[in-house]
Amino acid sequence: MNYYDLYKLDRQCGGFLCQGKKAIRKLKGRITRLLTKNKPVKCLPEQPPARILIVKLWGIGNLVLAGRSLKSIRLAYHNAHITLVTTRECSYIYKGAGLYDSEVIFSCHREENINSAVAKLCLSLNERMFDLAINFDGLSNISASIAAKCGAKCTVGMGKQQAHDSIYTVESPYLENSHVEDLIYDCAIVAGGSEISPGLITPVISSQDNVFCAELLSNCEVKEHTLLIGININAGGFSEERRWPLEKFAILAQMIESHEEFRTVFFGGEADERYVSRAISLMDTPGINLAGMLDLGQMIAFLKRIHLLITNDSGLLHLAAALSVPTVSIFGPESPARAGRRDAEEHAVVYHPTICSPCVSMLGMSKQTCLEGGRCVRDISVEDVWTMVTDMLDYLADPVDPPWL
Repeated sequence: MNYYDLYKLDRQCGGFLCQGKKAIRKLKGRITRLLTKNKPVKCLPEQPPARILIVKLWGIGNLVLAGRSLKSIRLAYHNAHITLVTTRECSYIYKGAGLYDSEVIFSCHREENINSAVAKLCLSLNERMFDLAINFDGLSNISASIAAKCGAKCTVGMGKQQAHDSIYTVESPYLENSHVEDLIYDCAIVAGGSEISPGLITPVISSQDNVFCAELLSNCEVKEHTLLIGININAGGFSEERRWPLEKFAILAQMIESHEEFRTVFFGGEADERYVSRAISLMDTPGINLAGMLDLGQMIAFLKRIHLLITNDSGLLHLAAALSVPTVSIFGPESPARAGRRDAEEHAVVYHPTICSPCVSMLGMSKQTCLEGGRCVRDISVEDVWTMVTDMLDYLADPVDPPWL
């Protein structure tokens, strides 16, 4: 299931699943305020939870950004059994990292009713008798429904409403202009998580995936001294408006290929194969096309081997950063202040906002009609990105003050 399909389903979800609990919370809040004369009420259970459910469905990049929060919950409740609900596309990222104990894969077939799929999942989750459920997915109706109806004694999630109107036992405020990583981390702290320093959690790479990548590089006749430049021309189906024109990516990649010490490597999933192939067909010296050839574990292993990633605003940006791979990212509909890299010395951004930027929010589950015809991305020139790429390569060769800062 791609994320555009999941987004459309999310708009259909949450009606009867959330309304009942919302009404109960609202009534309970009014009664509590009358009885306590508005004194603060302790909502989290006094006893540490033995079974915790964490919901995080949306996006590879968002799950990478949630790594710090997963660690925060793991440290605070080190004796608890933690279960992560996620999608199959994301399930590999923190496999073996010790941030949770088990996972539940959520999926919904195209012909299946989304409310029925969520109700079926919640029925099975109720049998596990969770003490605490935490929703790290922002304003997603699907995720909110799972957290609210999983049968947990206490629930924590984000919202724009006052606490007494919330479907959650405890609510973490959703602040529109905050960075995604901060919003998820604040939610973890509200849920009783430990305070830890900012930073991404490095995914664990298996030996099998390392061997696979070494053999693939050998088959592609990549020389030992060759510097690999990763190219990601894709963006998740939720907002394809984030894609810089593929024709410009092709010109940029050809400029890189004109230097014999560099090879370009194009990444992408199965759904991106035709789009990536179109870009490579425009090049005189084709780059290495890996679109549709790698599962997520193999892609992580291959990302670790590249020298630099040039990418749209997408999950691969944060995945590369978690692997300590420098990046040059291109932003437009979403703001880098909300969804970009903040460790800026090895992560440069090309961003030319227009009057309507930003118009997309992944964690806020919102998209607005573009008033400028996508000009924020379309008008970024090849020269703009090429300059940033050469500045980054110069900086990596001689790490003094980065020019983009």
